[in-house]
Amino acid sequence: LYPYSYSILRAESQLLRLKNKCKVEILRIPEVFGYSPCIDLNRGLNHTIWKAKYANRIQIEGNGRNTLSYIFLENLISYILKLISSGGKQVPITLA
Repeated sequence: LYPYSYSILRAESQLLRLKNKCKVEILRIPEVFGYSPCIDLNRGLNHTIWKAKYANRIQIEGNGRNTLSYIFLENLISYILKLISSGGKQVPITLA
């Protein structure tokens, strides 16, 4: 494991220790894309969209078959609000 991955797993294990005292939900959120006044152009998709719009080109790293998980900002907000208002029930996830 990379140090960052290891630190995330350790943090999650610490949170899971609280399960007997309170409700614990761990969200492993993929890269988020969508409008933000503080857009981070170091993120892959944001940078690609910016390059396409302003530099009129797209650069693909690797062989073009790479896959990454992304979620649109508004979908993520909607899901989190459903999770909060569900009262502890499972919330279906629609990835579209």
